[in-house]
Amino acid sequence: MNVRTGSVAVMGVVCLSAGVLLAAERTWTGGAGDGKFSSPNNWSPSGAPADGDSLRFANSAAVSAVNDLVGRSFAGITAAGSATVTLQNTGNGFALTGGIAVTGSKELSLYVPVTLDANVTLNVSNASFYAYGPITGAGGLTVVGGKDVYAKDDPLLPSGLLG
Repeated sequence: MNVRTGSVAVMGVVCLSAGVLLAAERTWTGGAGDGKFSSPNNWSPSGAPADGDSLRFANSAAVSAVNDLVGRSFAGITAAGSATVTLQNTGNGFALTGGIAVTGSKELSLYVPVTLDANVTLNVSNASFYAYGPITGAGGLTVVGGKDVYAKDDPLLPSGLLG
């Protein structure tokens, strides 16, 4: 019986490892033309973002996207293109376990609620960040750099807004 228990334990570790390996960086292409997170053709590699994925927007034309997925937790967001990226208020909020990076010559505007599940660094380099939705959660937010960093509502975080 010990052999069977050991096999189950090894299989559990393999399954857990496989779940971690499935997390990906999803790069916005807008290929579906509908602006929805759930449309597989809006992302490369193709497929809607899953929990644990990192989102990357590296566009040269303005992006107006709607998170129509419910209850997602992303590992981070990068806006690295020369265009403005806007996550519209008609979409759903999401949780973050990793950082936000905004680099380039434009901005990232979040109109949706963001919940920080971990301490997150907001790194803004030669760009702007605007949060029009609430920022809440158990994590903290450290701000590094930035032309403009704006939060409509004071972030409601136990460790506050640092920077």
